[in-house]
Amino acid sequence: MQKTGTELCGEERIQSSDELVEMSRGRWEGCLAIEIYTTNMVSLIDRLQPHFSPPSGESLRQVEFRMIQFLNSTVLGWLAKMRIENLSSLPPSESNGFSRPRITRST
Repeated sequence: MQKTGTELCGEERIQSSDELVEMSRGRWEGCLAIEIYTTNMVSLIDRLQPHFSPPSGESLRQVEFRMIQFLNSTVLGWLAKMRIENLSSLPPSESNGFSRPRITRST
């Protein structure tokens, strides 16, 4: 994945983050699904979602929170930076906020 990103964007634009790792299955990592997902366990998981987490793992809600943190800190920050860069490239009369059109009244 990083190789593709590097080819598309260049090395300097690739960013990795611990917030983007896959969901932790905790002590279930490496176990066979048939050993974990018994009828009773599936029923428990269904009842508790999105708050269920495997032993020492994380829930869907925790993963969601992690992703939102990443989006808020990285993507929104990047968008704000781009907006500032774009505004700084405008002539002074266009970069000082919203302008109001002049309204003339005829009598």
